[in-house]
Formats: sequence, structure tokens, C-alpha cells
Amino acid sequence: MANITIELKGDVDGNGTIDTVDTVTDANGYFSFENLRPGTYTVSELFTDGTTWAATVDHDNDGIGDATTTVTLTSGQELVAVSGQEGQLDPAQTEVDVGDALTFGNHELGALGLTPGFWYNHEYVWDAPINGPDTSNGKVDGNGVSLASKLAADGTIVQPDIADLLPGNVDVDSDGHKDLVFQGSGGNSLVIEWDDAQEIVGGANGKGGDKLGDFVRYAITTLLNEAGVPDFNAPDGMIANIADWLIKNGGATLQGGNFVLNYNNAKEPGKDGFTTTVKASSAAWQDSVGGVPSGSSIFADMNATTDGAAGNNLVVSQNQLHVLSAVDEGDHFGLVAAALNYSGSYLQLHI
Repeated sequence: MANITIELKGDVDGNGTIDTVDTVTDANGYFSFENLRPGTYTVSELFTDGTTWAATVDHDNDGIGDATTTVTLTSGQELVAVSGQEGQLDPAQTEVDVGDALTFGNHELGALGLTPGFWYNHEYVWDAPINGPDTSNGKVDGNGVSLASKLAADGTIVQPDIADLLPGNVDVDSDGHKDLVFQGSGGNSLVIEWDDAQEIVGGANGKGGDKLGDFVRYAITTLLNEAGVPDFNAPDGMIANIADWLIKNGGATLQGGNFVLNYNNAKEPGKDGFTTTVKASSAAWQDSVGGVPSGSSIFADMNATTDGAAGNNLVVSQNQLHVLSAVDEGDHFGLVAAALNYSGSYLQLHI
């Protein structure tokens, strides 16, 4: 990789103070620092190009790829990443091959998804009617620009309203809004009514033993991220696993060829909420049942695809060939593990 900034810190001139020196990689990805005094130096890769990178070389052997390494130089040494790189040496010089200690590696990533809170607080981004023009894109500023248009302009979402990007085109309760459709395996589809989805995604994380609300909240979030966040892709198989799990365990009724999630929102008569429960101790939550992964595994991985999730994130590479478990380091991610991006492989990275 060319034109990547590499930073060295150490007492370059031997005056007792720490100096900072930057260089950039050449066309072949090589970099060098010359005329250094003996001592210990920290060398770091700086991520300044606006690309989301995962660092793939683990310099400190903690199991996480990192962008910083430390090397110690003694008098007359020429430290290299590959034997012979230094070329012709004079009699006072010795080439020392330190290998990965002076090697950096990167893998380009897609984006993390937005949180349930974002989608709840910005409902106008996905509330377009199933037919006709969308007239609600949030409040407008003094120049008449809607909040949704601002979100699209700064790259938070792909366009001011993403309803037309969502899969399917059904309105099972005839409220004029497009319902959320999750395509499962074997041709089955799971539908969450639009008004139900808007209420569920705004709910608090469950504090009791029932895990169904938490699962559905992140299912909705995953589908909205898939449609509306630039460069975000859910791992292959995740949407199908969500649909299959909810059809099997979430309480759904077959209507017109689709399984519709049974949920009664506050605006509808009758008892509010789901018609079934999923206990944290249940087989549905704890174990893979009938070829459907456990609810806890799918939920944890859905959560890991969102920005700010605790623990490791789950990110699809920009070329969509791999799913990576990675630690958010601020300006880059540290690679923990990777799997090929095919149906179900993301579960192999579950931590």
C-alpha cells in the first residue's frame, strides 16, 4: 500500500527527549527511517485516508491485530523486515531481520451499523408510505433542508428515506406503510408490521428473563442497517437465521404466504406486547434446535454489527468475501479472527 503514513517515536538525536518523525510508504509499501541513534523506538501506522481498516498483524501477541510495534536498535544495526532489504553494508553495519516487528497489514472493512436508538429517534427515515410520495423527512432547518436530507448528505444513511430500499412490498395490516420483511430459508418470509416495528425498536433492553423483545429489536435494526447504512452488509445467512428463528420461536401466524409476527402495539385493542415468551434458560435461546442457531448466538452477533457494541465487533470486509471479528481501536479495527462470508460462517466467530 502506497502513501500510508508511518510514525516513529524515540530519541532520534540522542539529546534525551522523545522525537516524532513521520514518513510515507512508497509505491511498493516500503518505508524506512535512517540515521537513528541506538535506543528503543515505537513505530506506528497512522490511518489518515478515511478508509475503515482492520490491522492484521499482532505485534504484542495479545491475539488482536494492532498498528504499533516497538523495536530496539543497537549501534551498527540495520533492522529490516525481510533479509537482504538493506542491500550493501559497510564493515561496521549488521543487518538484523526482525520480520513482522516491522511489518504492518491491513484489510479493508465495510461499515458498522447504526443502533436501535438511532432508528427509533429517526423514524422519519423509514416511514414512507407504501404508495405515493413521502412527505415526512423530519423537521427542516432555516433553509428548508430536512433532517433526513442532512443525514444522507453527511453519509450516515444512503438516502433521505430508505423505505423503498427495504425488501418486499407488503402491508399486511393495511395501514399504508411498508412492513419489514425478512427472507428465511426454504422460501419462508417473516413479516413485522411497520407500526409494531416502530414501537419495538424503541423499547428498552429487557431486564427480566424474556429475551424475545431484545432479539426482535436487533432484528429490526439489522434489516434497517442492511438497507440504509452506506457500506454496511450483514454477514451472509444472518437475515435468514433471524427469520427462521422468529418463525420457529417468536410466535408468528401464516397469512397470505408470509409468517407475520404476533405483536400488539399500544394503539391496538387488547393486551400489549408479544403473544409468546422466550426465556433465557430455554432451548430456543441456549441451543441450536432443528437446524436453527440459538437465539443467544444470533442476538449477540446482531448486536456486534452495530457501532458502539460492547466487546468485539462483527464486520464484513469491503469486498464482502470475509466476516471479521475485530476490536474497535478508534481510527482502525484490530483483527481478532476471520471467516469466509458464507451462510452461517459468522457464527464461527461468536465470542
